[in-house]
Amino acid sequence: MRWFLLILSLGFILAARIWNSDQVFVDGQIYFVDADCYSRMTRVAAVLDQPGTVLRHHDFENWPIGTTPHTTLPLDYLIACVAVILKPFFSHSTDLAGAVTPLFLALAAGFILWWWAAPFRLTTQLFILLLFAWSPILVHGTLLGRPDHQSLLIFLLILAWTTGQRLHSSPSRTLALLNGVAWGLALWTSLFEPAILLAITILGSMAAFGKKTFHRFFAESAITTGFVLLIALAIEHWRISALPRGPLFERWSLSIGELAAPGLFSSLYLQWNGLILLALPAFLFWQIFRHKNRPAISSLLLLTATWLLTATAVRWGYFFALAVIFALPFLLEKWTNRWLLAAFFLGFWPMASEWETRIFPSQTERERLAEQREDYRQLRQIATHLPLHDGFLAPWWLSPPLAYWSGANGLAGSSHQSLPGIEATAQFYLSRFPEKTRGLLQHRQISWVLAYEPSRVLSTSSSLLGISAANDALAIILYEQPQRAPSFLKLAHETSFFKLYRVAPTP
Repeated sequence: MRWFLLILSLGFILAARIWNSDQVFVDGQIYFVDADCYSRMTRVAAVLDQPGTVLRHHDFENWPIGTTPHTTLPLDYLIACVAVILKPFFSHSTDLAGAVTPLFLALAAGFILWWWAAPFRLTTQLFILLLFAWSPILVHGTLLGRPDHQSLLIFLLILAWTTGQRLHSSPSRTLALLNGVAWGLALWTSLFEPAILLAITILGSMAAFGKKTFHRFFAESAITTGFVLLIALAIEHWRISALPRGPLFERWSLSIGELAAPGLFSSLYLQWNGLILLALPAFLFWQIFRHKNRPAISSLLLLTATWLLTATAVRWGYFFALAVIFALPFLLEKWTNRWLLAAFFLGFWPMASEWETRIFPSQTERERLAEQREDYRQLRQIATHLPLHDGFLAPWWLSPPLAYWSGANGLAGSSHQSLPGIEATAQFYLSRFPEKTRGLLQHRQISWVLAYEPSRVLSTSSSLLGISAANDALAIILYEQPQRAPSFLKLAHETSFFKLYRVAPTP
């Protein structure tokens, strides 16, 4: 029965993460979910072109200054390895590797959860695996066509927490080494979230087990983590910098979904985790104070901390959902099968509306998705007209895919480190005095300018700079009245959605 449950759960995990396949596989081409994914795939392409490459600087965004990214090597090389394996069988092996690697990580994470939950009742194991399979936030983190670092972090943290819990119940050197490697690779992937989560995990373990936390195998795990971090430091040459601050960053962050602050009592939490979330905190308190269940202390601390962090930024929601999963056994193992059946039907109900909108989108959403597919199809055509390594100016959310497909370098980008280029791009499109923009293009070594439907360009640019758009803004002229374009911009190619201008050299 447990092996059958594993196969069934892996099927659910896979099915839930390919619901967007019609947006990823379009007319024989592969497209990714958001702009950051194209930045990641540009790194992967560089790794495949020159194996052994470690990208510590990006030229393809914020051109020609570039950026010094926080993005690291592990996911680059994981996708590259998958691409090498797929190459003999598929023509678009690199794109396909980027699309399916999150699925492989989700399936591997599901197997680890199945292994960890094996000592529990079959119904508890089933509930845990179904919550991982269907939680919308966890599905988003490991979605088909979304090669972003969250998919790797979800897998590594599941490995770290499961082996960490097993270390207390049945310690072994193998588990200690796995735990240390998992935490080390998680910290290598991102020094931000995993570092905070590791500190919370250690504090919870100390509160739950006291001095027993620091046994020999814990020391071996810590040494392994440190060793992996030393390797990472030697390879990456890390440069730690704080997030930018100021009005420009604050306005830009409003357009980034993962930086939104849902607050303490958002309905999102129930949509991600189900109604069972309402019972978890109270039951953990009851286990701690009534039944002196000390391991529940660690789970309650992790659950509370990730909830508070998620209230400040949606990006923490992945780890809050994982904290809920790891708290479930304390609740489900105490319930009768009758209660578990009720929990199954009621607990997942808040997710139903979220999945309904995904599987059966409204007419407006279908039209938006169709327009997005056509956007990318035509943008890919535009990319064939951009010479390799030339500088181009385009709306910031279109710059990463255009850079990936063309091999050219964008003034803008999708990361916060590209804010100077994003700001310059917005100033260009909002400008009412085209001649004044020539100096910007020369200073930034821009050879090509992309014009796109002006309503969205101007809306985004106005929100970013905090100023209103004029009726004669350059974005409108270049798109709707190309005959009025400045003399130094020559129309080179156009589609029904885009116009590409070549910047004439300075006399």
